[in-house]
Amino acid sequence: MINALKDIFKRIWSDIKNYKAAIALCVIYYVVTLNLFKASCPCILLIGLPCPGCGITRSLVAILSFRFKYAFDTNPASYAWFFLILWFIYFRYIKGKRSRFFYYLLTITALITIGVYIYGMVKYFPNRIPYVYTTHNLFHYAVTRSH
Repeated sequence: MINALKDIFKRIWSDIKNYKAAIALCVIYYVVTLNLFKASCPCILLIGLPCPGCGITRSLVAILSFRFKYAFDTNPASYAWFFLILWFIYFRYIKGKRSRFFYYLLTITALITIGVYIYGMVKYFPNRIPYVYTTHNLFHYAVTRSH
């Protein structure tokens, strides 16, 4: 049991070391955009519209805190992402293997996310978070300053 835990932590630490530059850039991007623009989504920052992934982080946090209805209301696709993340963690860190089905599941999860996004934009835009437009975006500033 102890050796299995050591192997798991060794795999996690290896990934952290291998991807430390990408992790650091993501953290810097998140901190800077959140402090300057009050949002970190590239779509919101560029054009003011939500992307298919908007609300998923908030929804995943809700799942982890057992607020399942709020998670579903925020972004139902988060349940597919939650399952995919658990699948990845199990195979990558616990089993120490690659899953043969991971990329199929990733594709299905992405398609579910896009489907949920299209449905949400048609049904709820612009009156329900995260399907709202924000004027704090680069496109809006470029258009309003050019007039």
